[in-house]
Amino acid sequence: MGSETCRVRALVFRPCSDGAPRRHHDAELQGNRGRCLRPHVPQWSQTGSRAGRKGNTGLLHPPFHRVRQGPRHGPRPSRWRARVETDRRSAQPQTQQTRGPGRPGCVPRSGFKGRNPATGLMKRSDALFFLAVRQANGQTLRVFLPAKSIQTGGCLLMKRMAVVCMIVAIAAGETTRAQENKKDDSNLRLGGDIRIREEYLEDIPSRASKQDNYFRFRAGVWSEYTASENALIRVRVTDEVRAWEKPDAAGRPQAQTYEFPDQIVVDNLYLDLHKLMNDRLDVRIGRQDMKYGTGKLIMDGTPGDGSRTAFFDAIKLSWRGVPETVVDVFGIYNSARPDLVWDPKDAKRDFNGYRTAVPTDDTDDSAAGIYVMNKSLPDTDLEVYDIFKREDSYHEKVATNSPAPGSRYNAPKHAWQTLDETAGLIENPALELNTAGFRVAPKFGKIGEANLEAAIQTGKRGDEDVLAYMVDASATWFVPFRSETLHPSASLIYYRLSGDDPATDKDEGWDPLFARWPQYSELLWYDSVRGDQILKWSNVEFYLAQLCFKPHKRVKSTLSAGYVMAPEDDGPGSGRDRGTLFKLWNEVDLGKGLLTANDTLTAHAGLDVLDPHNYYASSDLAVFARWQVMYTF
Repeated sequence: MGSETCRVRALVFRPCSDGAPRRHHDAELQGNRGRCLRPHVPQWSQTGSRAGRKGNTGLLHPPFHRVRQGPRHGPRPSRWRARVETDRRSAQPQTQQTRGPGRPGCVPRSGFKGRNPATGLMKRSDALFFLAVRQANGQTLRVFLPAKSIQTGGCLLMKRMAVVCMIVAIAAGETTRAQENKKDDSNLRLGGDIRIREEYLEDIPSRASKQDNYFRFRAGVWSEYTASENALIRVRVTDEVRAWEKPDAAGRPQAQTYEFPDQIVVDNLYLDLHKLMNDRLDVRIGRQDMKYGTGKLIMDGTPGDGSRTAFFDAIKLSWRGVPETVVDVFGIYNSARPDLVWDPKDAKRDFNGYRTAVPTDDTDDSAAGIYVMNKSLPDTDLEVYDIFKREDSYHEKVATNSPAPGSRYNAPKHAWQTLDETAGLIENPALELNTAGFRVAPKFGKIGEANLEAAIQTGKRGDEDVLAYMVDASATWFVPFRSETLHPSASLIYYRLSGDDPATDKDEGWDPLFARWPQYSELLWYDSVRGDQILKWSNVEFYLAQLCFKPHKRVKSTLSAGYVMAPEDDGPGSGRDRGTLFKLWNEVDLGKGLLTANDTLTAHAGLDVLDPHNYYASSDLAVFARWQVMYTF
């Protein structure tokens, strides 16, 4: 196994008739499989020194230890013996030499608890347990305990500790493999993550509450099984609960409060088939995560639950028949209330995020597309795509505080919406939308990098035509600075999503498809509204300047400032100026290999501040703040 082998030594000593410990069980284990390779006979020390550990394949063995001949005479006992000696004051030292390995004058120390004062022998319950794990990186974990100190069950302890040895061997093998960055030859892999967040929102223009403060606790575990060289199965299970500080969550529906245990979701369950058709075709079938480009079109398939999950129920085929090119063809069907969700609190959460839709309506999303990625140009990503999406029709309840005379209800906000005053509902017709676009992302070595993406949307929303567009452009300069850790960079970003003009009979508002995630700003994401679908990017234009640097090798800081506008004047205020945006985010690497060699502990803390202008009715400063700690293993 070379450097990948993690050797584990488990030795159980019991007293012989002369009081000297003897070996009860000894095996060398392969750490990443946990199975016994071969019996191993230790090379016992004849001198009691560390030289006795030579010639035994590098494993650690407890030698017989030197013992003082008197209170202040003779050699000091070795540090190994000091770990297992009991009360040194319980008896005077013996000078009688025992049988077994050792030289004259080096005898087992008396005074062990349980020694028969008449015979000088140790009792069976004074068995000692020794465990040594030697990893490929040279580090060694040692455990050396008297058996009686942890249980009273005699041989039962030995059996249990043998099981523990096997478990430690497997874990240590995984640790060693990760440290050496070797290829994992195990068919089964396990992992997970634990995430803790606190979020604070104040005076977000589109939110009803003035202050929101809550904690989010998310935990997930996953497993992958390689069934063959060409097949892999992956499953992941996730749950998130929240604890509210402001406002009081009492009486609010479970879909909003996330009260424990909320919903336990299988958010990954797919089959991968690799290297089909002469290594030219890969297929993934099932519940999976998907992302293309910078995530401006396909990133989050379940926006209704925030960042708890992001899966797609999809089939994806990746074709590599053309050099330097990957062609992905996929089909998606995302149900508003998907299967494989345990819902003991009856939350009935809409995973697609149509939060005001009538619960009896099906607000399912389906899509199909082709995405071509090419790397034929040096240091440049070229991408073109065409994606068709359908959103089902649905109804939403309408407000009854209309100022219009003779009407109880507010008029629909968009031309494609229809008011049913008899039922008190607004009808949103089905959307059939085609999105075509491209992305170019060149890199300029140590100078910088750039990104340009543009797309156009056409289709039908009911009887209305759809014509919308998106432009995303950025340029980054790697600032030459004489520092090995600072790594500063400066970026300019322009982002524009078309908005719907209420004066026309068309729908010009951009639909973000499956990109309802924070993108450039957490605060603006919470403020984005499209129809009744909040958290839906549309009608936004901003210019952003950004500075990134690393004040410490474990810390990355990002400072941003920009001006935000709305292409269409459809807000509650009198103009199109959304305001000035300021951002400060810090990402911290707290460590790796804390409990196992492949685990990580990270954190971040961020602040978004918006100074609202005339697009909004309120001029109060809007704030979004968050800190997070995340452990992955």
